Amino acid sequence: MEIKRYVSLEPKTPYAPTWDFYIGKCNLNINLSNLAKTCLEMEEKILDLPIIKFKDENGEEYFFDGYTGLGKDSTTARSWLYNLFDWNTPETNSLKEQFKSKLDEYNTLLSNPIPKVYYSQCWYNVLRTGQKINPHLHSTNESSYLSAHFTVQCNDTSTVYINPVNQLNDPQIIEEKNKPGNLTIFPMYVPHYTTEHLSDTPRITIAMDVRFFEPDNDGGEWIEL
Repeated sequence: MEIKRYVSLEPKTPYAPTWDFYIGKCNLNINLSNLAKTCLEMEEKILDLPIIKFKDENGEEYFFDGYTGLGKDSTTARSWLYNLFDWNTPETNSLKEQFKSKLDEYNTLLSNPIPKVYYSQCWYNVLRTGQKINPHLHSTNESSYLSAHFTVQCNDTSTVYINPVNQLNDPQIIEEKNKPGNLTIFPMYVPHYTTEHLSDTPRITIAMDVRFFEPDNDGGEWIEL
């Protein structure tokens, strides 16, 4: 696994911003054509699930797509209602097993404790011609841990990470070309987005959120890895 560190300079005042985060990248050995076929075959079933809805502070309902901009007609908008790791295919089972191993490796390389158990929420995103994923992040609360994504099928797109502190004026970005078979692991609080998908072949990526304690009334379909 290749890990890159993004760290601020030593602050010279008590109010200077600081950051320190790591992005890990590696390749997984999975039959991608079979996995892509399964994702597309499951899409109609996933889209039959109800849209995830919430209420704002005024009591008005709104649908949730993870702030991605993919809209209600997406598998992403139903991400809390299914878990791809439950599909029990050779490819999804292999992804689950290899992902757990890479989480251990990421923590080992950073000298962080390896939890006895990981819990993961896993969904997938399908982009068609002209679509892209808007800037968003997965969590900023006190229990935030790790997120990841795995590229199944793509054609000339990138995932772009944003410095969590420097997001507005001339934001610092980290652009990573998407390559089928690549897994990327990063802290949940790091914002990210994608470039526009221009191919006629659907772009398919799998996303994961990870915690090391069993979620309690937190929503989503979390399973033990």
